[in-house]
Amino acid sequence: FNKLLVDADGRIIIVGSFWNYNGASRRAIARLNADGDLDTSFDPGTGASFIIYSAAFQPDGKIVIVGYFSSYDGVPRECVARINADGSLDPTFDPGVGPSNYVEDCAVQADGKIIIAGRFDSYAGVNIKGLARLNADGTLDTGFLIGPGLGGLGMATTCTLQDDGKILVSGVFNSV
Repeated sequence: FNKLLVDADGRIIIVGSFWNYNGASRRAIARLNADGDLDTSFDPGTGASFIIYSAAFQPDGKIVIVGYFSSYDGVPRECVARINADGSLDPTFDPGVGPSNYVEDCAVQADGKIIIAGRFDSYAGVNIKGLARLNADGTLDTGFLIGPGLGGLGMATTCTLQDDGKILVSGVFNSV
């Protein structure tokens, strides 16, 4: 597994590069009960087409997922998607063409905007390397453009938010 999240009810969301859990088909995402048994009320359908690297809860219980996938439950979603608390795709979140390459981490701000970090050079055709902020609907927040992005290799591997709202990012880059 790449990441574990625990919801308010003690259930565990797992994401990664797996295709089943205890014999049940679950592509890259599953929810477990607190005892480790599969929670069958969480149904991702066919799930992600490849790897989910990270996930983050939103205050409303929806889950932002990021990784190296081109669809979720058969619907095109390029490396970024949002799912409902029951595992279904949230159609109101549509990143369009999204990032040009995979996304390794994400964080949800108090205002509902989403920070993504990864190996991309652009998002929705806008040149932005390695770090971007998305609006609640999945579109690029153009009010948060950090010039060309991260310098050097421009690859961010993790991001997190401080209590004061500032963003911490780590990875392989030499300037911001």
